[in-house]
Amino acid sequence: MTFNDMLRRTAMRLPEKTFLHWVDKDRSLTYAEGLELTEKVAGALWELGVRKGDRVGIFAHNGLDYIAAMFGAWRIGAISCHINVLQAEDVAYFAQNATPMVLIYTHDMFPIIDANRAEMPSIEHYLCMDGEQDGAQPPPLRLRR
Repeated sequence: MTFNDMLRRTAMRLPEKTFLHWVDKDRSLTYAEGLELTEKVAGALWELGVRKGDRVGIFAHNGLDYIAAMFGAWRIGAISCHINVLQAEDVAYFAQNATPMVLIYTHDMFPIIDANRAEMPSIEHYLCMDGEQDGAQPPPLRLRR
């Protein structure tokens, strides 16, 4: 049984129960909302051509969008490659080693990403999770309210 299987089964049984609570933002997701966000991210990645075994980079702060990106990648069998925002100056190094085809990030990471695009040739698509930006795909969902 996978994490996505557990999420789906629990969403069917306890849809209104809290799946995750983001203490810093005092925001929660129910199991039903978590499943919906996971499916939206998975669908967006699928539309970009991500398939089982492909790598998806996640370059975002810890939070609900990070979890949705991770579960969305796993939902379609992709490999999530996590790049710590505390090592932002080394994003190109990590991308060169992980070779993701998509990089999911939060808007505040855009300047470092934009400055390093040429050094990250494996990345075909950039996906900003919390708003449209130049050079990025429109987000599949808006997690911040």
